[in-house]
Amino acid sequence: MLKARWQGYEIDSSESAYGLDIPEQIQAGTYLRALLGSGYFVRSYMLLNEEPILRLYAFVRAHEEPTADICKTLDKLMDKMHRSDGDVNVGVLAIESILNYVEANKQTLLAENVFYTSGLPDEVVGKEADEEGEYEEEAYYGEPPRRNVVLYLRLALVPYQKLSPEEQVEALEAGQAGWDDLLSFGGLDDWGYSVEEDYSYSQELIMDVRLSPQGEITARVRWFSDGYIAGGYYESLLMWAEDKAGVKLGLYD
Repeated sequence: MLKARWQGYEIDSSESAYGLDIPEQIQAGTYLRALLGSGYFVRSYMLLNEEPILRLYAFVRAHEEPTADICKTLDKLMDKMHRSDGDVNVGVLAIESILNYVEANKQTLLAENVFYTSGLPDEVVGKEADEEGEYEEEAYYGEPPRRNVVLYLRLALVPYQKLSPEEQVEALEAGQAGWDDLLSFGGLDDWGYSVEEDYSYSQELIMDVRLSPQGEITARVRWFSDGYIAGGYYESLLMWAEDKAGVKLGLYD
């Protein structure tokens, strides 16, 4: 059984983030493929930052035979990137292949600083940082840092209508509970708020998957709905996704 632990915190009133620690005995790519294929995610995964892939591609070309599976995977993805004027769709099999390769070669990748500078300004390159503290502080004031990011993806959770009837009831109740809690503070009108209308559309997420300086593959998921209101709804779907993927979940340990 796969095991994972979500750790969550609210960055501010309009953004929440959850970190997923993947144990070493689990192949990170295989885990993420199972998670994304759980039925709770829209089957469209967009690559938002090409730089880590370009760095990995250069590394692979220098270290692997052209016939290796990872070369074939990256060649196809590079072709998509060259033909696209915008964000590139990356398939779940490519995600699995890339992450499993990174995990298998993590010590060499770290030694050569393949991902270290991705998305970071020159003044912080080479700086040792408290990853958790840096993320919270910089995310509050703007875009969070992308230190050691392997994949930077846009995902989406399915609309509530795609859930089972029982899940629909539970998810919408969780969404309504967040709104009711906010109204309980007083001084606010409900503005005709409708959880059914709000969650009848796919809910976008941003996921960054990293190779930490300690050689761990970790991932963070962020969303941009109000964290206080939407937290229960998102958490419900994420927990069901992990359960469907065969994950033993411990929330907020």
